[in-house]
Amino acid sequence: MWKFEHKLSIQLLTHLVEQDNGKKNHPILLKLLKKHGHIQKIQYLPQILNLQQKLVSFFQYKDLQKWREVSIEEFRKSLDEDEAPAFSEHVRILLKIWDYLQESHERIPDNLEHRTTENLNILDLLPSDQSITRWITEFLIKTQNDCISSAETQGNGEIKTEEMKPFHVIICNPEEDFLQIAISNTDYAFNDDGTQSTNYNFKTLENLLVKRFITDKPCINLTTMPSFDLNPMKGVHFFFNNSKDNLEPLNTDNKNYIMNEFKNLDEISEALSTLKITIGFLELSFGDPDMLLVDYMKKELRMEDGARRLSLPVLQSSRVKHIQSLWEVLSARRSMILVQMKQNPFYMIDEQFHIRLTETDMNELASQLSRFRNIDLFITELHDMIMNMEMNEIKPVWTIMETFTGFLERKEMHDECIKRLLNPLRELGDLKMENIIALWKLVVERRTA
Repeated sequence: MWKFEHKLSIQLLTHLVEQDNGKKNHPILLKLLKKHGHIQKIQYLPQILNLQQKLVSFFQYKDLQKWREVSIEEFRKSLDEDEAPAFSEHVRILLKIWDYLQESHERIPDNLEHRTTENLNILDLLPSDQSITRWITEFLIKTQNDCISSAETQGNGEIKTEEMKPFHVIICNPEEDFLQIAISNTDYAFNDDGTQSTNYNFKTLENLLVKRFITDKPCINLTTMPSFDLNPMKGVHFFFNNSKDNLEPLNTDNKNYIMNEFKNLDEISEALSTLKITIGFLELSFGDPDMLLVDYMKKELRMEDGARRLSLPVLQSSRVKHIQSLWEVLSARRSMILVQMKQNPFYMIDEQFHIRLTETDMNELASQLSRFRNIDLFITELHDMIMNMEMNEIKPVWTIMETFTGFLERKEMHDECIKRLLNPLRELGDLKMENIIALWKLVVERRTA
């Protein structure tokens, strides 16, 4: 008997079940055995979710541009002593699962298949649409839900990820637990000729595995997974759309002042972070549109520190109703400075929109821009369109002229203003949205030349 136990493995047990017409007679057992490696990883889902929630909380109002090149180890060193050990352990678990999934030949999305644990930075651990963290989380949730569905057990209802506790997930080590139960439910008999006969109670084993590890476990709602938008515009897009009646643009002088006099990247980034926090409160209750923004923050939100971050001229005199206009102009100004610093403010935008302009198009644009007087407004509005492309489902094959026209019309700009903003593009009517970022950068370079 000891000899049999020593030789038994998940692979051998799977083979024996298949020989017994497992697909028909023991479909649940066969599926659990074939997914044994995946099932063993489900138990780490609470730690992975905890890691994501803490990272989202940390980066929610941060300037992500500053963190793009920060390694996971550098970030760990910046944590307090009481936070670093848990962070390190959760990251170790996440990366170990990622290595396992790559080695197990699991079908991984094309944009992630070449990502290795060596070339990941801290922002790669945020649960954005294109991150390994979000994909791993989805994979583990689907694995648990699939086990419950396959076992044909009603389970224990459905929970949201934020409700999850360790006891909600399937916890087992199939290499030990499955085999131990299999061995304890196997009958042995010695024949007259000295040979041994073995009776495998596969149906009993199947029932016991389901009862011990799956029954009473809840399904997990996939739509409640943590998420994080690398594009800060996503978080404010719907607020601006729903608050149109309470919003007004800054006057031209104030916009020009921001575009020409605001030169400190850190101050602009802090101002944007503060505005984002304020927008979160305005979503709940808009307040008095004519109230000074700094007064609203001090009196209504008790954000004395936040108000101090709006110490730059113009910001002190702006009102609550100007918050969208402030956001758009400050965002455009920040991106301009990053371009001048040879950085890419549009790293979160799909690569399909980063196609370079031809030499001919560049020359034609340079000629048009040399006679253009509304270049700051052009830069700001074009930047706003770029940051809203995903929400507006804009395609790279669309023409810039038609797309920009529609964008400005939806913002309810005056016809004469729209006409002036479109002037530089009139000779380049066939220019596609795939060139939009190259176009914006060229305009910025011409402005600062």
